[in-house]
Parts: sequence; structure tokens; C-alpha cells
Amino acid sequence: DCPLGTDDECPEGETCWADSPCAYLDSKLEADAEARSKLWCASSYKHLVEHCPRPCPDGSDENCGVDDDGNEMTCFDMKDEEESCAEEGVGIREPVDPENLWCGNDWNDVLENCSKKCPEGTDEECGLAGQCYDLTGNEPMICKTEGYGVKKKGDPNLRFCGKGYNHMMEFCPRRCPKGNECSPDETCYEESPCELEGQSAPGFVKLDSTKMFCGGSYQEAAQCGAPCPSGSNAECSGGATCWADVYCNYVAPIPQSQTQMVQEEEEEEPDESANMMVEVTIEIEGDQDESGSEMDAQTELE
Repeated sequence: DCPLGTDDECPEGETCWADSPCAYLDSKLEADAEARSKLWCASSYKHLVEHCPRPCPDGSDENCGVDDDGNEMTCFDMKDEEESCAEEGVGIREPVDPENLWCGNDWNDVLENCSKKCPEGTDEECGLAGQCYDLTGNEPMICKTEGYGVKKKGDPNLRFCGKGYNHMMEFCPRRCPKGNECSPDETCYEESPCELEGQSAPGFVKLDSTKMFCGGSYQEAAQCGAPCPSGSNAECSGGATCWADVYCNYVAPIPQSQTQMVQEEEEEEPDESANMMVEVTIEIEGDQDESGSEMDAQTELE
């Protein structure tokens, strides 16, 4: 090779050629191909990840054209993304309704103020209004009109984290004034009676977590098939409720209506002894008939 680009580096009679394909080793070719595969056209980042419209291997915007709505597309480099487009027309994220994308400094701020929309799903759209939040699945509390919140503003000082409501009441782990300070397995509870971090809420009576079970009713929970030791309904499936102080194998009492029916049936049952016929044989010492036979008599006992 002739890295300096001069003929003097080459054997006698040979010339140093630039841009020789010999310089491209297999590893270099593979790296270049990988880099080109990360280049994709789209009209916005949201449009890119939801649709992966078409690749732009040369990295130029010129060949991208416009999207289905006539918006001009540019070439995006997805090399820093955790996942990049791989097939034309097949997105890597589920489409999100632009109406559910709203700006805010934290989750509570979004719902309490609904300050600004971010239909493309980018934080750049929000500016000083914070970052873009996806409210999908938070029905019915989804912003509709800018400046009109859908959630009553709570006192930030009364927000506390907890793995469940009972956990929050018992331990009052820490405050979450912005609503986003809790760990992934915790919830930020509004209007908490907690006063100090690390101390139980005033008046809190600890419940036995071994007697907490899920069920659509107390009787169902008493089957003790699904425990919910944190006391949170989130531990229960199918919309069931977490019940406390559950006594397993609880037998439900007979409903009053059924008890009344049994009593009425007993009252209506006839007394068979009332009309019982009893045959009595009476021995008469005095008179006897001519045959000397004893007289039989039947006495009806009423």
C-alpha cells in the first residue's frame, strides 16, 4: 500500500492509486452497510417510529419526497436509537393519537394545566412548557383544550409515595410534590394524611397483610386464592378489590329472604296428629251381648 499517496512508495514501474477498493476490508464494508441501514425518511420523529416510511441510504433529504399528507420528509439517522427501523412501512412503535400528547413539567402539571399540545410527540414542541407526555390509557382524564386542566390541583405537600395505599399510610416513605419522584413500583398518592417522612400517618392502624385477599366480593376473597399484601387493588386482576381482615373459608349466612321462606314452609306443614284415629277396646264388666262378646268402641281423638 501507499498511505502517503506517492508513487515513490510503490515498487518500480507501479503507480499509487487513490480510492482503491482494496482498502475496504470486510469489517469496513459491514460497518458502512450497518450505518446506511439506520438512515430513514420521515416528516417527523413520530412519523418515523410509527411508520418507517422509506430508507435514505445516501443520507440525503433530496430523495425522501413527501409523506401521504403532502408533508416534506427529511432523512433521520437512527444510529443512537435503542431500536431502529428495519422494514419499509413497518413501524417500531404503536401509533399514538396526537390528541393524547400534551406538554408539562411533570405528570400532575400536565393534567392540572393542559398547557400545550405536542402532536408530534417531541419535547422540542413544548419549550418552556416542559416535556411531551402521552396520556393514552389515562381516560377519562385526558386533556381536551389548552389551558383547561382535567384534574383538580392538589396540595403538593400532601403527596406521598407508596407501594400500595396501606404501605403509604404505614411508612409515609417520601413526598412526591411533583408527582414523579416515586420509584417504578410505587404510586404517588394525593391528599395523603402523612405528616412526616418515615413515620406512619396519624391514627393509622396497621392491618395484617396476611389477611388481605382479592375478590369481587368478601365471600369470593374468603376463598383466599389471590393475596394482595400491599393492600392495593393494583395487585388484583379482573377489576377485583383487595379486601382486608379476610377469614379464609368464610361461610356466608343464609340470606334473610331464604330464611323467611323456610319458616313459612314450616308453618304451613299440617299437624298429622290432629286427626289421628285411635281404636280403643273397652271391657264392660256388666252388660254383655247375648254372644258374650266384648263391646268394641272407636273413639276419635280430636
